[in-house]
Amino acid sequence: MKRRQSSRHIALSFAVLLTASIARGDCPVPQDRQVYITEIVSKLTLDVSFVGSNTHDRDRGFALSLFGVDQAPLGQLVLVQDCKEYQEFQPYLERDGVMVRRLQVVCEAAGIDVLRVAVASGTRGKSSVFRRLAYDATRYSGTVLYDPFASADWRTVSEKGDFITGTTVSRRLIFTPTGGSAVDLTHLGTLSASVVANQPSRGRVHVVFPRVTNNGQFVDVDVRIDKNGAVKGTIESDDVVLATVTGEAFGVTVLWQGDCSGAATSPALP
Repeated sequence: MKRRQSSRHIALSFAVLLTASIARGDCPVPQDRQVYITEIVSKLTLDVSFVGSNTHDRDRGFALSLFGVDQAPLGQLVLVQDCKEYQEFQPYLERDGVMVRRLQVVCEAAGIDVLRVAVASGTRGKSSVFRRLAYDATRYSGTVLYDPFASADWRTVSEKGDFITGTTVSRRLIFTPTGGSAVDLTHLGTLSASVVANQPSRGRVHVVFPRVTNNGQFVDVDVRIDKNGAVKGTIESDDVVLATVTGEAFGVTVLWQGDCSGAATSPALP
């Protein structure tokens, strides 16, 4: 993983490689949803790598990539002091007319701090009440809905230059293509990274998509990042590998294979 990335916004670049093969059966994930899953997995991997690369000393990385667009809260914050007891700091709010972003630092206990990142639809006035997030996608033609709003609480435990940071993912994400049926891209799981002697050590993305297949089975994603930033992982369903995930954290490649390579696109579930 790279040592530092300091910009608040970062463009995500990834490749989707689909190879032709003779289909042996039906792929449980239609091609359009393969593209959506690829984007989500790539961005979650980026978030983990970014946060791990920017967590050291009193520096803390934060990330919350959003589906269907190229910009999202991504940056680094410097703690003015180490956490010694429970304390909540005033949240920072930023609005652009479409979205409102919130970043808050919370000390949970000695050596444990949390960066709470959240994005919701823009609200009038100075209200800090967050309900849901809805916007038009730019990568695809259609609308995106997070219900409720998108959030990530990056919790960091620190001890003598070593850090463990991570967040729980539980996002109800619905994408509705223009003129098409809604696709439920809900995913839940964990993102985690470790830093040893102030250097990134490893990271992991482990999430499940419970409603994205056409046969009722879950899709399980397990991606690991080593200390050099190399990525290796799989996307599986019902113990069958549907795709491999390789490359680097800032440039992930997802290769769909077997019955899912060149599979015909199926209608989206209602």
